[in-house]
Amino acid sequence: MADVIGRMTWAEQPADRERLNFEFHRAINRASGSRRLMSEIKALGAFAPIGFYESHDHWHDTANRDHGAIAVAVAGGDCAAARAATEEHFVRAGDRAVAMLSERGFWR
Repeated sequence: MADVIGRMTWAEQPADRERLNFEFHRAINRASGSRRLMSEIKALGAFAPIGFYESHDHWHDTANRDHGAIAVAVAGGDCAAARAATEEHFVRAGDRAVAMLSERGFWR
């Protein structure tokens, strides 16, 4: 995780950041060993277009901060902190998705 976060921090191209973001989440999801989680992630991933998160201002910095907090908690074996950081990251991403859809008039 630390390697991916490091590469993501310095990546300049949106496509590279998007790919590294995917790698980070994939590592976390696979490490869970949960078939149900992998199935749900696969289904949800089908609805998120490529470049979705990179299209938001400052998402790169937010993702790096969130991913760092998750990685520190996981590396330290702090399950409660890992869960809290992951939930916060997920909610932030959902809020961004709703804001973007609102800006594009999706709810009209």
